Order: sequence, then C-alpha cells, then structure tokens
Amino acid sequence: MNNIEAKAIGFDHYGGLDVLEERNILVEISSLHDVIVKIERAGVNPVDTMFRSGGMSGGRPLDHFWIPGSEVQGEIVAMREPVAGLAIGDKVIGKPGRGGYAEYVALSHQNVFKIPEGMSLDEAAGFSGTASTAYWGLHGGFYNIQPGQTIAVVGASGSVGSYAVQLLKDFDVRIIAAASAKNRDYVLSLGADIFIDYTDQAQVNEYAGQADFVMDASLFNKGEKTALTLAKENATYMGMTTLPDPSLRPDVERVFLSRTAEMTNAIAMPALFNFYRKHGLTIKTGYVLPFTLDGVKEAHQMIEENRQPGKIILSREAE
Repeated sequence: MNNIEAKAIGFDHYGGLDVLEERNILVEISSLHDVIVKIERAGVNPVDTMFRSGGMSGGRPLDHFWIPGSEVQGEIVAMREPVAGLAIGDKVIGKPGRGGYAEYVALSHQNVFKIPEGMSLDEAAGFSGTASTAYWGLHGGFYNIQPGQTIAVVGASGSVGSYAVQLLKDFDVRIIAAASAKNRDYVLSLGADIFIDYTDQAQVNEYAGQADFVMDASLFNKGEKTALTLAKENATYMGMTTLPDPSLRPDVERVFLSRTAEMTNAIAMPALFNFYRKHGLTIKTGYVLPFTLDGVKEAHQMIEENRQPGKIILSREAE
C-alpha cells in the first residue's frame, strides 16, 4: 500500500468559503514521508482560515491545490520500513504541517506519535498543533521566564491560550489570564491566579503594567490592546498572527512566535506527553463536525465569526 487514492478538501486560489472544494488526490509513501495515516479526525485552527483567505500569502498567488490541516488523529495503515515504537494499526497523532483535510496523509515517522493512555480520540485530534504552539511560546527562547514573575495570557480560554495557562504550572510565576467573562470558571480551573474580563476596562486597568511577559493568544490578536495595557515597562509582548504598531508601546519588546528548524515535534511532543501524564492537559472541545466539505465550511465560518466556544474537530464518526 505505497500509493493510495484519497479524497481531500482544499483550494487552489484564495478567497471566501466558496473556494473550498473536494478533489481526488494520490497519497504516496516516500523516503521523506514514510508513514501513511488513515485520518479519522482533524483539528481546525484559525491559521487554516487565514491561509484560505489569503491573509498569509504575502500577496503571492497560489499555484497548486492547498490542503489545510496541521493536526490529525488516525490509524497507521502503511510504513515504508519498520520504525521503533510504531506499528500498522496504531492509533496515532499526526503532525503533517498541512494536508490533514483528507482521507489519508503521508508524513515522516518523526511526526507520528502514539496517543498517550487516557487521552480521548477527540482530544488527540485537537492536541498537537495548539499545544505545541503554546509549548514553543514558553520554551522557544523568545523570553527567559524567571521565578516570581507575572505572566499574562490574553485569549486564555482559546486553544493555545488554555494550553499556555496549564503549561505555566512548570514555572513558579503568577498567571494573569484574560478572556471573556463567560469563561471565568474554566480559565481559573486551568491554573490561572487572576482572571480578567478583557471587555471590562476597569478590570484591565486594575492590573495595568504588571506583566513581565505577555502572550497574546487571542483570536487574530483581537486582545492586543489588553495585552499592551497589562505589559509593564520594558516587558516582552508575544504575538502569534501579527505584531502591534511599535508606536503604541515603544518601550515594550515585540516578538513573533515563529518556528525555527530546531523547534521539532520530536522535542515538543514527548515533553507535552510527559506533562500530560504528570499534570493532565485539557482543552474545551466546542464542536465536533462532520468530516465533509460542508463541515469544513461550517468550521471556517464559525472561526471567522468568532462564535466557536472551543476547539473544533472534524470527525468521520460525525458524518
């Protein structure tokens, strides 16, 4: 089973939901992509909608069929050669980078991981992309967190933000978490010391200038104003989609969370699994949608309209 015909959902030009379409593709095993996974579930992330809309194109046209989907859960169905710790039939988490909106995907065995004991399949589908983003935000060398500091996470109820709050348990710090009021109990249950309703300016002002490091994990950086308000003088602000205009807080260092070649899944995923076994890691699953063209469109629309209450998962079982 070295070559498999599969259905995939993607686009060949940028635009609205109508550019999404289903096509037949050929999934091929190779020396670089030596494992084929039959995809059962896929996580949907804001970056998927940004790629589709052209928001990350840099003005360059798309010259091929682009299949989104950077995190999947599925079953190994083919391997080019034996790999220690993996076997055909294993239920796994896959980190393909892209190509996850499909029936099958070929990827390197270095980006395939057996699901930890106790983790549900829905959790597994939405775990790898956002959890690894939060991990590298804290462990990627962008800021050297010191004991006793105050760390603020804006967008703390979202996928990346909620993981960041939990991962901060490994640091002896005070955690300020900003999200909408309806998510207060959820965010505090993750381990935040202080909760702020980012729509309540009085609350935001109460903690103005207290954070040494601010991770802006809000959807499309909509919490930028709150994040900058919480930052103390000469603090560091981390953005994940855009960075604020320097004139808004010229004293604040701005860093963009970008992955380098050294930030491999082979490092992040085992570390996250160890944390999961030690502390547990949870994320709010908002919707499980059918793994169909209509399901993908609905997921993208929900993200763009900011009406998803948690992680969105595409599932074959929901078809």
